[in-house]
Amino acid sequence: MPSPPSHDEIEVSIFGPGYGESIVIHTLDDNWLIVDSCINPNSGRNIPLDYLESLGVNVASNIRLVVASHWHDDHVRDLSSVVKKCKAAKFACSIALTQSEFTSLIYGYGKGVMTEKLKSGVSELYEIFEYFRDPEDDDERDVSSVIYALENSVLWSGSSEKGTTYRIHALSPSNYSFSQTLMDIAEILPQDKTPIRRVDPTIADINHLAVVLRVEIGDFNILLGSDMGSPSGETRYGWVAVLGLNSGPPAQVFKIPHHGSARSDNPNVWSQMLIENPHAVCTTYNRGKVGLPCPTDIERIKNYTDNAYITSTKKLGSSLNNSAVEKTIRESNIQLTTPFYSVGQIRFRCNYSDSDNLDVSFFSDASRL
Repeated sequence: MPSPPSHDEIEVSIFGPGYGESIVIHTLDDNWLIVDSCINPNSGRNIPLDYLESLGVNVASNIRLVVASHWHDDHVRDLSSVVKKCKAAKFACSIALTQSEFTSLIYGYGKGVMTEKLKSGVSELYEIFEYFRDPEDDDERDVSSVIYALENSVLWSGSSEKGTTYRIHALSPSNYSFSQTLMDIAEILPQDKTPIRRVDPTIADINHLAVVLRVEIGDFNILLGSDMGSPSGETRYGWVAVLGLNSGPPAQVFKIPHHGSARSDNPNVWSQMLIENPHAVCTTYNRGKVGLPCPTDIERIKNYTDNAYITSTKKLGSSLNNSAVEKTIRESNIQLTTPFYSVGQIRFRCNYSDSDNLDVSFFSDASRL
């Protein structure tokens, strides 16, 4: 069984099974934070909960905050189980939803039951909100336990027994993004004598609604990039808007946004928000024909820092290498069982009084880039 961090030891663990990611952080004195959730493809079990329970952490009492960075399925799979088991935790999520997320959520509430028409990510939101509306008898939380993240908002703060302060600070979504999503939703609401407009459920979620977090624990700082995008020429949202809020110290650890993709890269983040040669972690995305990070992404990241890591180097499943056969199988609604691999984990630990002496450990398929 792995050993837990000591009371005065900071831990940041980043998990990536090839589809999905989750981050757990020890903020001293047996207090923990969980950001996002994912599933072990081999066992079907919840990765952050399994890990914390393997350390002997009482998840019902020692998890203080659970955050959904956004509602993409690869970030929130089984997050409702995390929320339900972490009975002492506040729950934080983006204040903004896309049109398709909003309409999926309303569809679910209108029917009063879960349906396949709910997008899987939004179904987690639905189940979490339903739980807070009617929690279990031994859970004293209610809807007041939900915190909505907006730029420049503090989601959680406090101090350790020895006086070390910590703060979880949301840097997004921007006020503009929130206002824009309200106007987008208003466009689909019914007007007088007009039918309800339907929204194409395949509309892509917009990453600038994701929650970027700065975690400050004493002198140790962590920047969690979620899937935040960097749209060209845009100053009202995305990384440029986040940079406009950058008043904190540079971070030693960086969770690279959106699996290292070029459309989420902003060089100024590396030069203005991070120390020189930060410890930067990229989670993998191995769904579809083109995985992330791609070779050019890896080279770009390695040009930024000598301390770049990846949660896994193996591809999820295997391909038949025959498009005609694959098409026939899809059309026949046949599902193939493909081999999976173990979940990669990159763990950082340091004493709060010696944050420059950072220990980096790799588990399973995790490695340096």
